[in-house]
Amino acid sequence: MSTALRKLDEFRLWPYRAMGRRRMERIVLEHVGHRSFVILPHVFNPNIFRSARCLAEHIAQCRLPPPNGNPTALDMGTGSGIQAVVLAGRGFAVTAVDINPQAVRCAEINATLNGLEDRIEVLESDLFAQVAGRTFDLVVFNPPFFKGEAKSDFELAWKSIDVVDRFAADVSHALKPHGKTLIVWSSYAEEQALLGPLLRANLRTQAVSRRRMGAEKLTVYEAQR
Repeated sequence: MSTALRKLDEFRLWPYRAMGRRRMERIVLEHVGHRSFVILPHVFNPNIFRSARCLAEHIAQCRLPPPNGNPTALDMGTGSGIQAVVLAGRGFAVTAVDINPQAVRCAEINATLNGLEDRIEVLESDLFAQVAGRTFDLVVFNPPFFKGEAKSDFELAWKSIDVVDRFAADVSHALKPHGKTLIVWSSYAEEQALLGPLLRANLRTQAVSRRRMGAEKLTVYEAQR
């Protein structure tokens, strides 16, 4: 990434840093819809970084596989566990993974807080490493949008060199024959940085939801084999 683009990313992120730093450095209780979430320090907060909230709210109201037959879902990069909780509330048996140990602990707390610990398994994993060979009806992902090397576990939530490319290359192996994936993407990043890897992986992709939150536009994409 050029110096100019790096500076642009820093400019785009300043509201989060200015308004959310104190909330990100201590334990806070956040509310999304009728559910509550404990957010541990340096875990992606869905009410500061709004992509997680956008994806969760889409999952809460969109058409998904019916709950009969025990459908399964994989929440990739679970963070606070917000997507996992919403999916479990809709009848899915959920496996939630995150590379950040603090996020794994946070997701476990929120599964219990929302009375869904029997439907949510949380694993520490770099993408699909700990679920290799397993398949799911649905895979959801709130990926890091910005290109660059993460300097901390927290930065892994929004900054990466190759996570989107690796996810796109491997997600087909984690989907059941009629499975699909839902991915949220921010207008603060280049759209082609997501759509390009999905196209190269031969995944049919379409935008299914768009929301504007202040200066940011968030899009949920659906991808299938």
